Amino acid sequence: MYKKILIFLLDFLIIGFVLLWIYLLYREFIELPRNSELLKFSIFQIKLILFTLFLISAITFLWFTNNKSEKEDSKISTLSKEIELLKNNILTKEEKIVKISEENIYPNIEEIMNSKNINELFENLFKVLKRITNADRISIEFYDFNKKELFIYKKNFELKDFSFDKDSLSYYVFKTEKRLFVTNIETHPILGRKNKDYYKQKSFMIFPVKIINRAFGVINISEKKENLSFNLEDFEKTNIIINIFSQKLENFIIYLSLEELINKKTW
Repeated sequence: MYKKILIFLLDFLIIGFVLLWIYLLYREFIELPRNSELLKFSIFQIKLILFTLFLISAITFLWFTNNKSEKEDSKISTLSKEIELLKNNILTKEEKIVKISEENIYPNIEEIMNSKNINELFENLFKVLKRITNADRISIEFYDFNKKELFIYKKNFELKDFSFDKDSLSYYVFKTEKRLFVTNIETHPILGRKNKDYYKQKSFMIFPVKIINRAFGVINISEKKENLSFNLEDFEKTNIIINIFSQKLENFIIYLSLEELINKKTW
């Protein structure tokens, strides 16, 4: 706004100066005697040439500033339209977010929360995830910070010898701590590649497991029954359950750590 006012004032001053100069040249030309001395006439011609050069410069400047202002206005207008369009798209996406009824998800949350120990917590997690996603293959991988590798969880925090390739999607989710939802690996715009032979279905979900705000592993969910792909409802439900599971696991770990510390303390 201030820039436009400044440009307007500058344009106004230039036009006023040009008009004043034209007036002064006109007066000088009128006052020249008919048999004017060559020197006076030459001086007038020099002034006229200088005025002409200034006039060309002024016209160029006025055209440039006004044209630039119009382009900026056009860009602002275009940007405003794009922002408005983006807002509309965001609203459309927000409207498409799956609304999960508490009646469907609450019993599953309760089952996780009522787990009495870590083993029961993992057992309940597998049962609940199979129930809400209808998936045949669910695995949990924890990161061994000594070996610096992801290993499949077995039981009692034991890990299988099988470790994951560091270029795998599990590692990507672990490092970025971002959820991954794929309906078809072969048509995915970023991950697109041929489905691996040992997977029947092309759809899967991977979630980070965070404890005390730090990623400790991931949960892989794949092979949905009846040759179906996972949908947004599966994804949102699973995300809620895994968040509850992570909180419960964190509570167990803190409790066990405190218990061990208390038992070691000499009174």
